[in-house]
Amino acid sequence: SRAQLQVVRIEAEEDTVQQGQNNNQVKMVVRNNGQAQAVISSSDIYFKKGATDVNSQYTVSANPANPATIGGGATEDFIFIVYVASGAELSTITIDGEVAGRDNNSNIVTSDNGADQTDSWLVIEAGNLQITSIDASRSTVTQNQTKEWHMDIHVKNNGSSAFRFDNAQIKIYIGSEVTGEYTISNPTQFWNNGLFSNTLAAGSQDKVRFFVSQTGNKTGEATLQGEIWVTDVVSGLQLNESSDGNSGGVTKIGRAHV
Repeated sequence: SRAQLQVVRIEAEEDTVQQGQNNNQVKMVVRNNGQAQAVISSSDIYFKKGATDVNSQYTVSANPANPATIGGGATEDFIFIVYVASGAELSTITIDGEVAGRDNNSNIVTSDNGADQTDSWLVIEAGNLQITSIDASRSTVTQNQTKEWHMDIHVKNNGSSAFRFDNAQIKIYIGSEVTGEYTISNPTQFWNNGLFSNTLAAGSQDKVRFFVSQTGNKTGEATLQGEIWVTDVVSGLQLNESSDGNSGGVTKIGRAHV
């Protein structure tokens, strides 16, 4: 019998994706129900919100190793990598697929433009980390002071999924940078009222605390600039935010007098 292509099912690796997220794998399983070999001419996946086409919100790249032929009675996997646009609709999106080819013997076209079993994913808001302020526990400290004091970077999670703490740093400027004159213990977790936590829940606020055990020698008004790195627990994407506005965040500079 002649080649007859069938899109059996769609399998998305993720059931939840974020706006702006890349490297989302989707598999399309195709079977040739005929005995003759099928030569593939095209294959693709597409996206719908209900009955509405939302393909423009996704960029799909086919794996170059996807099958060029499917033998009689055989089933093959077609792999696609999907980028979700930063403005993709926040909704449950159906993922479907289509394939076309020809019978290798007769050249008769065979195609299927819908999977027997579709899949879907939920699109959620992109991660949004904000530094709201930076402050110091003392408004005035003495040069070369060894009495401990601390600096806090206050952060807010404006996104819809939790963040995991990765790293944070703070820089001190009195005219030029003088951070190297200070002995500072960097945080390894969010402060969480002194109980410490690796994560910052969606919609919540916290801070990271830097303890200073040795103050620098240079005197004058100090400007504090901070940066923090987190990983979105849903998408696995790393975000960073800096207080000097280089990451597109609100600029909030804390000050201490040295």
